Amino acid sequence: MSKFFIATVEDDTAYFDEHEVHHLKVLRLSNGSEVKFTDGNGKLFLGRMIGENVAHVIRTIDERPIPQLRIHLILSPVRWERTKFAIEKSVELGATTLIFANTDRTTRKKTESKLKKAMLVARDATKQCGTLYPPNIVEMNEFVLPIKSTRLILDPKGNLNMKAFQNMEKDVIVAIGPEGGWTEREKSFFESMEFKKVKIGSRILRTETAVVVALTFVNILGGNF
Repeated sequence: MSKFFIATVEDDTAYFDEHEVHHLKVLRLSNGSEVKFTDGNGKLFLGRMIGENVAHVIRTIDERPIPQLRIHLILSPVRWERTKFAIEKSVELGATTLIFANTDRTTRKKTESKLKKAMLVARDATKQCGTLYPPNIVEMNEFVLPIKSTRLILDPKGNLNMKAFQNMEKDVIVAIGPEGGWTEREKSFFESMEFKKVKIGSRILRTETAVVVALTFVNILGGNF
């Protein structure tokens, strides 16, 4: 069950979009009901509903600092149910940014975008796990690489493992390819951008499994666990 809702907060008023209104109705929250919500920027508020999609802010009940470790996940989408699982787990494991990349072997069509669906999944995962910083979700061509960052591309043939990165930068970028793996052209592209090829075991992992394993390693090495 959601721990809170997500709203746009302006001064002492919070506004809920259609997705959140639906959940409010499911929980039978209406005028006069107290409700908890976040602005997505580290603050958790207590409010009182004053309309179907509006609440009055009573007070701030929690405020958390911006996470020191910023994890940016480059992901090639697979079938939706598995992509959905990967999104949920990446949120639970503290991803700051989810970057969707159409690779040479991506199964989805280049004209097909699931960004809106992905954003809703990430939002619900945010509420379920209790983080007050939902991830930013973008296409690859919208993502700007942080200048000072640890850059990793998962590759079963990589000559490094995750233990080689004991002193990571605060921005960590992890690129995870499609089921068929990266093409040599793509590997060369990432290498030209100073990504290091890393393997995370002797087995070939499915995309969503690789997300969980890789982000767990990053959290451990980055001091989050």
